[in-house]
Amino acid sequence: MKKTTIILSLLLAAPVLLTASTPAPLYTTTIPAPADLQDYVGTFKMNDSNLPFSQVVVSQQAGKLHYVAGEYEGDFAEVSGKTDTFTANEATVTFVRDGAGQVAKLRLEVSEGTFEGTKEMASFADYAARYKMDGLPFEHIVLTEKSGQLHYEAGEYSGVLVPVPNQADTFDANGRATFKFTRNDQKKVSRMVVEVQGQSYEGVPAK
Repeated sequence: MKKTTIILSLLLAAPVLLTASTPAPLYTTTIPAPADLQDYVGTFKMNDSNLPFSQVVVSQQAGKLHYVAGEYEGDFAEVSGKTDTFTANEATVTFVRDGAGQVAKLRLEVSEGTFEGTKEMASFADYAARYKMDGLPFEHIVLTEKSGQLHYEAGEYSGVLVPVPNQADTFDANGRATFKFTRNDQKKVSRMVVEVQGQSYEGVPAK
């Protein structure tokens, strides 16, 4: 217990160091490392009412990237040598990333033209809850949404969780720990895992 308390003290009390940097471009279609299929998972609202569907729902099933667009359904096939680009029947789909490396848009190229869809981003409210923890010196970690940020309170410690680029439902705490969330079949957050120096501590939303 004493060792765990020391680790959590380092984790939650550590200051966040802010460094100046050149502003990143608003959108980019390339990243330095191969992407995980989970990067593309989400619902994309299409911007053209003339399409026979209003949204494209992308999910990961059996190791493949699956899509549902109205009455159309199938698996994407990755285009070799082209980052974030897939084919589906006679269509080409490119996922567009924002300056933080997160997938923000879907670009659909078909014979009728090019169409874009905007990804519905998860709200921090999805994660806001009181989580009952196992193996920590405090019983709960409380997450709340305040002023557009995700705040945590863990015993006497508090701070802000920052989304990790290119990793869905994953947040960083002061560079000392990683918070990962798992969703159920209804896409609701059902579990939280806190990773600290090779150790994992699991928590579930308290009833």
